[in-house]
Amino acid sequence: MTRIVKSERVREGYANITVLTLADDQGEEHQREVVSFGEAVCVLPFDPARRVCLVVRLPRAPLLWAGIEAELIEAPAGMIDPGEAPKRRRGAKPSKKRALSLARSSWSRSAGRRRA
Repeated sequence: MTRIVKSERVREGYANITVLTLADDQGEEHQREVVSFGEAVCVLPFDPARRVCLVVRLPRAPLLWAGIEAELIEAPAGMIDPGEAPKRRRGAKPSKKRALSLARSSWSRSAGRRRA
């Protein structure tokens, strides 16, 4: 089974970059870069009566950098501040930025915590 031999944080900022040295089953080492933006929460507001979901169109820097001027279609999402509960944040960004009120939501689960 592949295991982490070494972990080195090489950049801290909006994006944190960590270089991992992995050892595979044969003992060979490989380096991989892990980019972490912290934790986030996403909601997909669904209206069962009309059978529609709310999505947003947003420009994304990597697409613009690649010369693609199209906007991505995404579910509303936002970053979670350190110590903030995902359940508390799940409705904050969409309602503040999109004039949306989430009257009732069903919380499924978090994707789980990852090392930053």
